[in-house]
Amino acid sequence: MQKKKYVAFLSFAHPDKELVTCLRNLFRQLNKDAFFSPQSLQELPKTKTKEWRRKIIDAVRDSVCFVPIYTRHSLRREWVLYESGAADAYKKQRFPARSASVSPSEIEDLPSPSDFVYDLSDKNQLAQLITNVCVHDGDDEGMIRPRVHNLVLTSPLADELCKLARTRWVFVAGNYPDNAALPTSGINWFTNRADYLERLKRFCGMLTEALLERGFSICACPQVDAVGMHVTAQAVAHLDNIHHPSHVEFAIGGIYPIDREARKTELSETARRKWRDHIMEFRKSYLANQEWLILIGGNEGTKEEHDAAKETKVKVMTIPCFGGMAASLHAKATDSVKGPCGHCIKRNGQCEVKDIQQIVTVLSGGTL
Repeated sequence: MQKKKYVAFLSFAHPDKELVTCLRNLFRQLNKDAFFSPQSLQELPKTKTKEWRRKIIDAVRDSVCFVPIYTRHSLRREWVLYESGAADAYKKQRFPARSASVSPSEIEDLPSPSDFVYDLSDKNQLAQLITNVCVHDGDDEGMIRPRVHNLVLTSPLADELCKLARTRWVFVAGNYPDNAALPTSGINWFTNRADYLERLKRFCGMLTEALLERGFSICACPQVDAVGMHVTAQAVAHLDNIHHPSHVEFAIGGIYPIDREARKTELSETARRKWRDHIMEFRKSYLANQEWLILIGGNEGTKEEHDAAKETKVKVMTIPCFGGMAASLHAKATDSVKGPCGHCIKRNGQCEVKDIQQIVTVLSGGTL
């Protein structure tokens, strides 16, 4: 049979280019060439043109197998689904891989729900993926397996790939509820604003520390005094003073100052609707690479962040004990993860370390 040009067609979303470049170069160190569209199609001036599509189809046909890379980005990319359909049309053997931020249950286009998906954050599974692709290309398994394992254990490329695949982002959002002091707020433990804010600060600090220690990267809006500022302060202090995994990061996100001022502006209903649509696109942009959105307290903007998260397929967990929009969503929404808060009796905002750890365990993919 005629030898195929590519050992594998690597299908991915552009934001994951750095990760997939590492994988492609690992194959190259084994004298295998995998199809990598940014490099292989760089001579074409435009993407997704008729000529581009023809080149993609040709590359799929001229590849031994198909390796889709599932991340928070590629789950939402129609182009990845297009390539997957082409691979099915040519009956290509699939070797699906994923980052740690994606669970197999979230992958909708697997031929079978029971299909094994290689976790690229795990060096053993990375080595197994590369080995199986090479064996499918005709290599002797007994010969190639030790070579691949040695490469994955010693190559800086493998270290960087696993680091990128381990990164999991959580956006922590919310605010002091406007109705917190009202009898109808649902916050049975409320006494005064100062006590409320002190409990909220403690909760945000404990949650941030637990997330970082479990290997999550965190994003928040520091302009929100009640929540984002405390998350930011704890994250910066923790990452500055304590040794942490190299993949753990902190980032600033959100549009609170802009949103707050706009809500005070006198606008016509048409202008207000257009503004909300415009803001929604901003919300989706800063939530796009998040795995989780955690909501605490909050008002109208918190509900909009929830809606933006659902549109971008970001998982949501609501914390009900601080009232506000998060509590309303916790009670009504069926598409949010309730976690251990769902059966908490106290709901007084005074969680212990073990309670916070239970929340983080659910975010990590574990069960209680």
